[in-house]
Amino acid sequence: MGAGPAWWFYQIEGVDLSVALAPLLEKSLERGWSVGILSPNSARLAELDGALWTQEPGGFLPHGLTQPEDQPIFLSDDFSTLKDRDGIILLDGADWTDPAVRVSRLMVMFDAHDVDVRVSARDQYKRAKDAGLEVAFYVYRPGEGWSKQA
Repeated sequence: MGAGPAWWFYQIEGVDLSVALAPLLEKSLERGWSVGILSPNSARLAELDGALWTQEPGGFLPHGLTQPEDQPIFLSDDFSTLKDRDGIILLDGADWTDPAVRVSRLMVMFDAHDVDVRVSARDQYKRAKDAGLEVAFYVYRPGEGWSKQA
């Protein structure tokens, strides 16, 4: 595998983003990881901020939109605020644009029905694969959860 982060792709079908995102965040925290969530859509970030407070009964996922140094999960529209994260989740067509930001795993999450974002994810997949980086592809379906496809 090439030098660089692993790229894992997560396609959701027929489920709210926050529902599919919660298990990935829980696993990341169990590993002791700090995670960044990057989206150019401030409304999406505000929606996620609210959902992560109430996702699971009694299962608050510690996160925030300010003070990145204090947040195990940090939501941002600015890639430079995600330095020193173990994983970064890219939403809404966001891309990894700064190789100086070191990260172990980039996770691209997209809705199968959003054509523009799906095309962007395919391009990211091809670039990562062509660069010899580790890639994986998962699909989330209601009632089934995540399943690895490739």
